[in-house]
Amino acid sequence: MLPVIFMSKHVFSVPDYYPAFSCKCAACRQTCCKGWNISITMQEYFHLLGMNCSPALRRRLDTAFHPADHPEPHRYAVITPNWRGECPLLDEDGLCILQKECGENAMSGVCRYYPRTPKSRFGYTCTLTGSCERVLELLYDKKEPVHMIPLELTWDIDLPAPDPNVQLTRAWQQLRLLAFDILQNRMLSLPARLETLSCHVDQLMAANSNAAAMQLLEAIDPADLCRQSGDFPTQSAAFCALLQIIDWLCDGSQSMEDIWLSCRAPLQLPASRLDFTPENTHTALRLYQQKAAEFARLYPQWEAYYENLLINHLLDDDYPFSERHEDVRLKQEAMNLTYALLRFFGVMYADGTRESLVDLHAACFHLIEHSNFDDLIPRMAARLNLNENTLLAMAQF
Repeated sequence: MLPVIFMSKHVFSVPDYYPAFSCKCAACRQTCCKGWNISITMQEYFHLLGMNCSPALRRRLDTAFHPADHPEPHRYAVITPNWRGECPLLDEDGLCILQKECGENAMSGVCRYYPRTPKSRFGYTCTLTGSCERVLELLYDKKEPVHMIPLELTWDIDLPAPDPNVQLTRAWQQLRLLAFDILQNRMLSLPARLETLSCHVDQLMAANSNAAAMQLLEAIDPADLCRQSGDFPTQSAAFCALLQIIDWLCDGSQSMEDIWLSCRAPLQLPASRLDFTPENTHTALRLYQQKAAEFARLYPQWEAYYENLLINHLLDDDYPFSERHEDVRLKQEAMNLTYALLRFFGVMYADGTRESLVDLHAACFHLIEHSNFDDLIPRMAARLNLNENTLLAMAQF
């Protein structure tokens, strides 16, 4: 049994669907460890190498993980997937053989707690990751807007104390609440909600002082539509740019490459990304629009589900800040493209069932939430000469 280093017990703020979550175990169609480069701590790695277990399990454990290229104590080793891209500790019945033989406490922290993600930087919150199909099923079935509730939770992980910077904490809480309210304003379409949020983010970033930004923030009415300034690309140019980014993101992605390849023929796309131009993708846009109309017929409540997807991602992704940077504009651009990807693949791939849409979005979130997605977007935008408004225009489809 792994020694407990630290017990953290607090009242956490959680989304109201959090208590309804329970793992589907072997009933899960797409296991959480498929297509995900899972890492474990140094302590967990050496514990697994030396633990008492059967010879059959020992043979698997000895090859299941390997040290990371740049090992650190909190990310010392990573999983070595088998030829199917799955965890080598996954049994034929879909269950973990380590857990079956040695109990839940023998598993690494990420496997025990996934998809739960406790956070403490700006106060104690706990979220659910969107790459889990059970989480997506809860979001699909939920018709009422999300609200946060208090829940006492205990973790055997060391959660750092909240940030002592009171001003930064206040700004995070205020902006997150604003985003929460705007994204759930059902008087506007989802693209209009994203445009409103982007507009406010730009205004805040242009403020000449923190005090001025806070004054602006407190005066915003989340029910009002705010139009983004500046020039927008034509619909054809925006759709072409979206296809270029999708092709770039999905190239080599374990979770998304095959799905993307299956979408290309129905859209009659050129073989090479270099040939993606507004002229060459005009037919693709027309075919996509036909699919979008069919998608709306098959999923009449699709917008409420997508609203829930964005809210869950906002919570899990720690919007508007992150551990890597405090640039709210970059975070917003990633949010806009997140919606564009979820919308595009939902329209192209889902067959009218809850299962097909959930499985598709679980694969999308493996790419979005388990990679450096937020950092990739500005780099790709710069490479393709795409400005902020082009990224926002991609959300209109």
